[in-house]
Amino acid sequence: ALCRGRVVRVPTGSLVRVVGTELVIPCNVSDYDGPSEQNFDWSFSSSGSSFVELASTWEAGFAAQLYRERLQRGEIGEIALRRTANDAVELHIKNVQTSDEGHYKCSTPSTDATVQGNYEDTVQVKVLADALHVAAAPSPASDLSLRLGEPFELRCAASTASPLHTHLALLWELQRGAARWSVLAL
Repeated sequence: ALCRGRVVRVPTGSLVRVVGTELVIPCNVSDYDGPSEQNFDWSFSSSGSSFVELASTWEAGFAAQLYRERLQRGEIGEIALRRTANDAVELHIKNVQTSDEGHYKCSTPSTDATVQGNYEDTVQVKVLADALHVAAAPSPASDLSLRLGEPFELRCAASTASPLHTHLALLWELQRGAARWSVLAL
C-alpha cells in the first residue's frame, strides 16, 4: 500500500482583513496514524522567520507571554481556538490589529509510526486600515412621514481608499425600536 504521510493544510495564498474585523484561519490534518483526535499548535511571526508560540489545543501554557492576555480558553477570548472536527481547528482573532499582520503557522505533533509528510503549514495575513467611508446623502428631514404606497428615495454613498481591489456590500435595514429587518442587500 502507498503511504503518503501526514498532510497539514491552511488556506493557500494570503488572507486580507480590515482592522477591527474578525480573522478565522482553518487548519486540518489528513493521512495520519494514531488517535482520531489530533492536537494543533499555532505560532506567529511578523517577518516570516522567527515564530512565537500563539495557541495550542493540548498545552495550556504554550502561548508566549505577549499573547496570554489576548488568549483565553473558550469563545470569550480575543484569540481563541475552536475545534471543528477531530482533525480540524480554527484560529479566531476577534479584533484584528495591524500588529496581527504576518505569518501564521499551524503544526501538529507526530502521532505517526514513521515521520512522513508535512507537519506544518503557513499562511500570510495582511491587515488593512479601515478605509471604508459610508454616508447618507443630505436630506432636508431625517424623519419621513409617508402614506402607504407613496414612493420615496434614500441615498447612500460608499467608497474605500484601499490599495487592493475591494468589493463592497451594502445592506438597508428598517429599524423599529430594538428590532431590525433587512430590506435590501446589494
